[in-house]
Amino acid sequence: MIIDGRRAFDSTAIETEVCIIGAGVAGIAIALELDRAGIACVLLESGGEFRDEATADLYRGDSDGLPYDFADGKRSRYLGGSSNCWGGFCRPWDQQAFVTRNWVHGSGWPFGRETLEPWYAQAHRVLQVESADYRPEHWIAPSGDEAGDAGAARKRHGMRRSPRRLPLDPDQVEDIVSHLSPPAKLGLVHRDALAVSRHVSVLLWSNVVDIECGAWGTVVERVQVRTLSGNAFQVRARSFVLAAGAIENARLLLASNRQHANGLGNRNDLVGRYFQDHPRFKGGVVEFAHPYRHNPLYDLKFHCVADELIIGGAKLSGQLRLPWAVQQREQLLDAQTWFYSLHVGESDETIRALQHLHHRVRRQMSPVRGLRADLAVIGRRPLGAAAYTVGHLSGSRRLVRSVTMEMIVEPEPDPDSRVTLSDQCDALGVRRSRVTWRLTDNVKRTVDRTFELIARALHDAGVAHVRLADPIHETGWPQNLEGTYHHMGTTRMHDSPHAGVVDRDCRLHGVANFYVAGSSVFPTSSSNHPTMTLTALALRLADHLIDDVRRRARQTERPGRSPDSEEERSTSAPASAC
Repeated sequence: MIIDGRRAFDSTAIETEVCIIGAGVAGIAIALELDRAGIACVLLESGGEFRDEATADLYRGDSDGLPYDFADGKRSRYLGGSSNCWGGFCRPWDQQAFVTRNWVHGSGWPFGRETLEPWYAQAHRVLQVESADYRPEHWIAPSGDEAGDAGAARKRHGMRRSPRRLPLDPDQVEDIVSHLSPPAKLGLVHRDALAVSRHVSVLLWSNVVDIECGAWGTVVERVQVRTLSGNAFQVRARSFVLAAGAIENARLLLASNRQHANGLGNRNDLVGRYFQDHPRFKGGVVEFAHPYRHNPLYDLKFHCVADELIIGGAKLSGQLRLPWAVQQREQLLDAQTWFYSLHVGESDETIRALQHLHHRVRRQMSPVRGLRADLAVIGRRPLGAAAYTVGHLSGSRRLVRSVTMEMIVEPEPDPDSRVTLSDQCDALGVRRSRVTWRLTDNVKRTVDRTFELIARALHDAGVAHVRLADPIHETGWPQNLEGTYHHMGTTRMHDSPHAGVVDRDCRLHGVANFYVAGSSVFPTSSSNHPTMTLTALALRLADHLIDDVRRRARQTERPGRSPDSEEERSTSAPASAC
């Protein structure tokens, strides 16, 4: 069922088997699995079913380090979470994403891809991705013709140019394929299932402001919940899952310091550290040989914007990357590259202004904050903004003025890239987030060398000549550097509590019944989009919780009072207050 937390439960306590904090991708995926297993669950969501300004304000905070905007238009604090603003890119990570690399600080997962394989298969269902086949040759033959029935699909969908695989030496550069979800907004897709559920209670407008442990600090007993309307209640559970996103996960753990002076799970000062996002870089001017011009397979504009790469009913996206052997030889981070057609009138400043207007129309950001500045940008370049808009919406090749390359890069884990608490408080009295985003020199080296090697491979194959821009290890970080708003890594996974916040089962080190879900547990972050992997991890955690509940049900409870019962709880440190 779905309940408005503003109109119920004031000053009461709710009891359940599992309490999940955050109804985004991970939280909804876990709740649906618990529902299928018949396990009682309370799913707490800060917002409602659509964006509202007061709730969105709870996400806002400060940043230092590299300029980093992480609130408006970048996160969605309502039912469905980040799935309300994602692009739909899906691909399981390859084995090398999980291994320890001696040239990448902090690399290595407690397990390999094979551990996640069963849940990757289930994640396709949750994210509404029809095919789990990521082989480029399955979709497009080497000759450039679509494989199987794809030729008929191309005509049916009105594609104006057949996609072609590039004749690159696979020992130098390989091509990969990602699938795009519709994209599935999970709050809408699964709303009816949540509304009729007999086991899951979704409490909207319900903000967790504190996580409370028992006397020994090893078991979480309850979470304190407040609404912006003034209601306050608590939820007690046998198990808790924190699934509020990487920034908010760290914030809540750090702010829950009544019994742990440095924050829950932070005895080794690791909560909030190793914050990661995939940085994006554009570089070079690409001049294609005639057969390869306007090829939609690897051009973001033609498969992400104009929907030109629908083959056999699947919406695809093609990328280029360096093979694992080359990454090892060159000691580089993972990176993936595509071409990016620039339309007449297109500039980074204009794009940002138009994107902000788009977010406002879709209610993804404040309708008034920054509006005057965005309108001023468009007013200075009205013809350019109009030409870009027409080209962007139509996918017209006639309005393409040039082609560049765009790359997203795996961030190297850095303990000084982190989320901390600012001195400012939100409307509920919780200290706001401060994000310090840092990137290492290894990222610079990877960007420069990857662009260089891909440009060489394109030239050697007779595909294109690329005029590269000046390397960033000489020019420094671009002034317009942006991430992809893939917030990751603040509660990293490791078998040792001295190197990670959660263990391989996503359980908080030192706390028996508290788990963390989502991309905040990633030790490293590949260069691929995180949604498929965080969903697989969430489904794996759901199965762990189901097994745990069933195991407890088989055990005979012993009489007597738990040493972590409410009567024996005491506080060892004062709470932070505003």
